[in-house]
Amino acid sequence: AFEKELHMGPVILGMLTMAQSVTSAASTPVWGWMCDKGGMSHRMLWTMGTLGWGVVMLALAASWNIAMILCLRFVNGFFLACLAPLTTAWVADHIPPAKSGFIFGLIFSSATAGGLAS
Repeated sequence: AFEKELHMGPVILGMLTMAQSVTSAASTPVWGWMCDKGGMSHRMLWTMGTLGWGVVMLALAASWNIAMILCLRFVNGFFLACLAPLTTAWVADHIPPAKSGFIFGLIFSSATAGGLAS
């Protein structure tokens, strides 16, 4: 759809993916720090992360040029980065240690399978 509607080639599409991935990789430690020592509850961090992600997705749906989409993908990467540390913290807080390895494997293999399927 992007390629036809906005005349984006493979290079531009790759840049959009890279923008989100680089920002996500760079900001995951920030979210991890906020989970451990940031002074906010996990519930507040989940709310901020998922609400921010949702707002950015709505803005992406309404965007009409490549520059806007690129900037929003950078911001989207920041909010998506909340998922791994918050999921890890949730498992550590709610799952007995004897079952946590299985749950971690299930969650992250499911995420990998979803990424491969998309």
